[in-house]
Amino acid sequence: MVVELVFYLVILAVAAACAFGVVRMNVGWVRLRREGMRANGVLVGVLGSQQGIRPVVRFEDYHGRLHEITGASTTSRILNPGDTMGVLYLPRNPSRAEVLPLRGRVGGTIFSLIAFPVLSLTAIWMLKEALFVAGKILG
Repeated sequence: MVVELVFYLVILAVAAACAFGVVRMNVGWVRLRREGMRANGVLVGVLGSQQGIRPVVRFEDYHGRLHEITGASTTSRILNPGDTMGVLYLPRNPSRAEVLPLRGRVGGTIFSLIAFPVLSLTAIWMLKEALFVAGKILG
């Protein structure tokens, strides 16, 4: 019985952590879209990986400070150092920025709309089961 309770609590913790991560990811993206400022950046490099290439872009915030960010993987076009690229950043935290256009967010949003309810229901079910097992152990 104790092993079963521990199993349910571990699954509950994992499901809750995943649900929290999904919410945090989307809240940050929505905040960036709502409060973000646009800037023109310059491509200063490209990082390659198996998933594609990632642009490294340097941009100047509205205070005139320079920042450098690495964008999401892309396979859609050839990138050349010196290319101008748009950046969306939070004025109070310019390190929170993304290279425009914000591609790949539709799939992530659809995943989130499916994953969050599934993870939440899993967490609720696991909590119910854990309480049931704990009741048997204690009662």
